Amino acid sequence: DSFQAITAAALDAAPLADSRRILVLHQTDVTNTMIRFSSEAMTAVENWGRAPLLLRRGKAEVSLKLHGNGPWRVVALELDGSEKGDIPATVRDGKLVFTADTAHAGGSMVYLITPR
Repeated sequence: DSFQAITAAALDAAPLADSRRILVLHQTDVTNTMIRFSSEAMTAVENWGRAPLLLRRGKAEVSLKLHGNGPWRVVALELDGSEKGDIPATVRDGKLVFTADTAHAGGSMVYLITPR
């Protein structure tokens, strides 16, 4: 129901499938509060607005084929890197699977995957 981009990046020197620390970004439309555009096309900004950020609701099932058997921990992070809370995750058909939801814990778009 909305545009979404999901990126997974290894935080160590290993290939993604072998990594022991993976950062997942789940991004939808993000803007400042009270941002003002000059037209409906939103091609020019008249006023940049202010914090807090407005994050469009989006939900996606994320599936990663990782070589490690786990168990894995998936944690939603604040934008400063602090932990918001664990996200339920399972291993299905040899893949780590979890739901990324921008509405989790008041607005989440960053996740950290590590071994338990």
